[in-house]
Amino acid sequence: MKVLARARVVNFGLLLLAVASLCVTFWTARLPTTSELQVRQRHLLPVFRQDAVERLEIRQGQRRTVLSRRAPLPGRTAEGETEPAALPPEPVDAEWALVEPFETDADPAPVEQLLGSLQYATWEREMPWQFTLETESGAIGAVLSGRELGVVMGELSYRLRLGQDAVSPPGSRYVEVKTGSGEGQVYVIKKRLVDSLFVDAEGFRGRQIVPYRKGSVDRLILSSAAGVRRLRRVGGDFHFEDMEDGQRAARTAVDRIFMALSRAVAEPLLDVELAKAALSADTSIRVSLLPAGSDKSEASLEFGGACPATPDKTIALRHLPEPLAGCVDHSVLWALREPASSLIDRGLFGFSADEVDTVRIEEGEQVLEFARSGDGFVLHQPRSMELDTEAVQDRLSRILVTEAELLTGKDKPAPGAAFEGAVVTLESSSRPGEERVKESVRVSAPLANGTRRILREVDGAVLVVSAKDAAVLRADATLLKEHQVFDYAIRDVRSVEVTRGSVKQTLKRSVDGVLTLAEPKGMDVDGGLAVALIDQLRTLRALRWVSDREVTGFGLDKPRALVRLQVEVDGREVERTLELGSSAPGGYYASVDRDPGVFVAPRAIDRVLGTWLLDRSVFSAHRDSVAELTLNAEGRGKVLLKRVAGELTLQKGSSNFDASRIDELLDAIEALRPEAAVHLGASPPAEGLRRPILSGIIKRQSPENVGTPPIRFSIGNRDSFQDASIYYARHGSVNATYALPRQQVQRLLDLF
Repeated sequence: MKVLARARVVNFGLLLLAVASLCVTFWTARLPTTSELQVRQRHLLPVFRQDAVERLEIRQGQRRTVLSRRAPLPGRTAEGETEPAALPPEPVDAEWALVEPFETDADPAPVEQLLGSLQYATWEREMPWQFTLETESGAIGAVLSGRELGVVMGELSYRLRLGQDAVSPPGSRYVEVKTGSGEGQVYVIKKRLVDSLFVDAEGFRGRQIVPYRKGSVDRLILSSAAGVRRLRRVGGDFHFEDMEDGQRAARTAVDRIFMALSRAVAEPLLDVELAKAALSADTSIRVSLLPAGSDKSEASLEFGGACPATPDKTIALRHLPEPLAGCVDHSVLWALREPASSLIDRGLFGFSADEVDTVRIEEGEQVLEFARSGDGFVLHQPRSMELDTEAVQDRLSRILVTEAELLTGKDKPAPGAAFEGAVVTLESSSRPGEERVKESVRVSAPLANGTRRILREVDGAVLVVSAKDAAVLRADATLLKEHQVFDYAIRDVRSVEVTRGSVKQTLKRSVDGVLTLAEPKGMDVDGGLAVALIDQLRTLRALRWVSDREVTGFGLDKPRALVRLQVEVDGREVERTLELGSSAPGGYYASVDRDPGVFVAPRAIDRVLGTWLLDRSVFSAHRDSVAELTLNAEGRGKVLLKRVAGELTLQKGSSNFDASRIDELLDAIEALRPEAAVHLGASPPAEGLRRPILSGIIKRQSPENVGTPPIRFSIGNRDSFQDASIYYARHGSVNATYALPRQQVQRLLDLF
């Protein structure tokens, strides 16, 4: 026991030593090294790391200018690569920003020059420690310049104060350097260094016309031919002020305005008085920005006219603060001209999907609540469980993208109108500067036409949504429903009956697996297409459920497709039905028997249901079976091959046909295989088959093809079918038009 106790004590001591060494390493890493101090012995700043400078402050009397290094954008790695992240709505290109006396990008060149001067600044003489700029002897304090320079590098900071002229060398000045809150040390520096360090703050100002960014603006007023639009900040959003019933402006629309303003960069600069004179006759837009801080003045801007030297640009003029004029891209004006009606928020909520933490829907006694958990979502009510992330993201997306009809004036119901159908609340903790933000809407009972009214509590707006869009606001069980709709083995399938537009066909499958087409009658079935159809149906999965009850408005009252699937279950035949409705994001709304709900079926199901199952092998012939082959290409000539002594030989060929390419021709004939049949019946003129660009006759002679009629085909116009480039084609013995892939037809044409 004593040995064990001693070992524990030793191990604990080693742990303490390790922790202490880590702390020492961390602390000393923040301090200047001995070699660094030796290298900078005669430097004005004993420790200086240019890439660590976060803030520069320049004082000229009562005037203060502050420059701040911008933090890396979200998702920016140390190596400069960008990871997926939500980027700000305003472009941020400059590394340094001017934050006082107003906000704008800083001109990077003078900032880098100042940092370089600080890096290499050295003193000529070090004054005794008791010597200060306020020393009465020498009257140094009497002529203080009022010019200061502050430098912040994390926890280390310097303040430099410029004093009067020094005795020597000529033009030199006294300067006091104070580190942090310590005592100041006075040095003598040369005139050239004085001019490099104590520069005019005007030189740091960039060319941005607009002095404030969205985050610091409290009010925005736009005036143009579209009228006056007054917006004020409410939390993280902007609402109309004294107009449009105080409704919320759409975040995307406000972002467009501030994006445009941030792109108003004067290039080239113009004389302010010249710009004023030009705009007095042609001002198209006036902008007023009132910053949130009381210490910052209003910004007054004008845009309009054409720049003298660059008429493709427009004039921009800043009256306040600090007049500035220049030419900016004409596209800046587009977002500033949008009328108030285009700015009104017609959505239910002001969040983006990645900002929402919690969703709660209360509908009578039913409550549906789910919340973000790590990279996924969990259900809190009606019970606790993990949820399918894609299904929740889709549900949340549909809540947020729903746009409704806005009721105004006499159409807007009285304040006491009933909104007792449901209460939907979204909560976020992602808004910068706001601890937690909640937004709620109240949903009415269904109106006579199935629509519902929505009261947006944040601004009192009343909107109307369709029955289809209102389904997402129900406290339903769609997030709990199983995604597997059908799950049958292929051996259990007996028949599939499909009705989709002009396509009406019935596929039969015997117990032995033999596939036949019962309708249309007399047609051979294509095994590949038939199996693809069966597989899509027997393993049908819902991409997502949109309703757990029967609702209207999804195109299911007049379905685009109806399927009857006969399967054998426990020795008896069972019929299942599938109805396909209107298009949905990623697929089509659908419903099946035995379940009143609505789900989204994959988009691929619609394609297989609309594809004729006709045999696609009717165009091709194996080379060994070909006895005679004739091809006629419109305007290109004719090729005739006959089998002589067991070999296909060229009997007649166009002047461009090379006899050495017979094998290539036979390869192309063997590969002829349509995508599918386009339709049954006669060919319309638009398909170009009355005067084909290519026609062929293939006579076959082999034990397997005794008595088989020749293959006769013709190829018409080029078109597209099921997103593929094709040529229309017909087979002489099949009353249908097929779609041959363009590459296969072009391969034949290129031989002529």
